[in-house]
Amino acid sequence: MAILQWNNNGYFAHLPELQKLITKISPYYICLQETRLLISQTTNLKNFTAYRKDRLNANNASGGVAIFASNNVYSEEIILQTELEAVAISTFVPNLCKISICNIYLPPNKTFTKTQLETLLNQLPSPFILVGDMNSHNTIWGSQDTNTR
Repeated sequence: MAILQWNNNGYFAHLPELQKLITKISPYYICLQETRLLISQTTNLKNFTAYRKDRLNANNASGGVAIFASNNVYSEEIILQTELEAVAISTFVPNLCKISICNIYLPPNKTFTKTQLETLLNQLPSPFILVGDMNSHNTIWGSQDTNTR
């Protein structure tokens, strides 16, 4: 089971690179952050079903998350009650079990609470995988600084 996780900073701006990655690694799931999509824009990735949460309160396309699930595996959206930029699906990992995948984007200038994160996680059926861009920094993984995230 391959999951491609990428802050691609614009779905359409980096679609050719995304298509090359799909060809190279054949992921079952693609989790993108900062998709920068408007609700009116369609995202047709051949052989994938799209689940998206677009940023609604922006004057231009910004933020947003998406999960693309291969049409070769069962998937359905988990409806989340959250103000965070997050989208989740329930799926069956081939030859394993049912699992939830949640993709989140936490912009660097947006504050959030521990309670908001706990509420999000409590909505995910176990077992689950959480991926995303939390804009967290730590010298342990090579950042120049460490932040509280």
